[in-house]
Amino acid sequence: MISSAFFFGAEVAAPWPSKFPSARLLPEKLRHITLSFLGNIAYSKLQPLLKDIPVPSFKIEPAAWCNKVVFLPPNAPRVIATNVKWFTKNEPLISYQKELAAWLISHQFKLDKREFFPHVTLAREPFCTEDWENAIETLPLQIKALHLYESLGNLTYVPLWSHHFHPAFTEIDHTADIAFTIYGASVRQLHLNAKIALAFKFPPLLNYFGSTLHDSLDDIIIDLNYLIAQADAAIGCPFKAVSFHGNIIEEPSMLLKWEMIVDV
Repeated sequence: MISSAFFFGAEVAAPWPSKFPSARLLPEKLRHITLSFLGNIAYSKLQPLLKDIPVPSFKIEPAAWCNKVVFLPPNAPRVIATNVKWFTKNEPLISYQKELAAWLISHQFKLDKREFFPHVTLAREPFCTEDWENAIETLPLQIKALHLYESLGNLTYVPLWSHHFHPAFTEIDHTADIAFTIYGASVRQLHLNAKIALAFKFPPLLNYFGSTLHDSLDDIIIDLNYLIAQADAAIGCPFKAVSFHGNIIEEPSMLLKWEMIVDV
């Protein structure tokens, strides 16, 4: 029996604007990057294979960013999306997308042959392109989980299989200041995730990110404070400084964590 359309997608979180121009908006929880679109297939063909599906080797939520709206397809737009740019040259999610596609093809599923174009779906027609052209400023993105979605129509997607990542950061209560627990598989990833955590609170910081990632906590804190100072001098920043506080701790899971305290 042929069922609804199915696709694999990466659930995305971001500090989205509270208001958008008119369109059929996807709920925040359902905004995603499509990894492989299967179309209308019999779910009974795919379901028994899910126990053997390859999963990513990386544990921490991948980070990305976006800075503009894209309309798809370009000649007769029906979908509003954002572009996706990666912080690392060898983005592991791109490698995983290729692995997933190869696995699906090996099981005789037919996939779109076009090159993978990562984008976050936001809304569908009807909409006015002129109203949407400047609806997105530079925003950080976190890939929260992978899902096999069933599309039930009317912007309703139901996850049938999921693979979740460890959070890159979590906000914690702290008297007067802002505080996060930052996680990373390496010290450099911890540095990047600390910057992303700040950008989730104040997205314009992304415009001042440097490409250098450090291997020592003191250098990380110095770099974070330089980032804050640059943004504050140019546009004003709600943060005063990141405190020289705490140590990098290795957890039993082999992940690193650090408590970052931000003076506001």
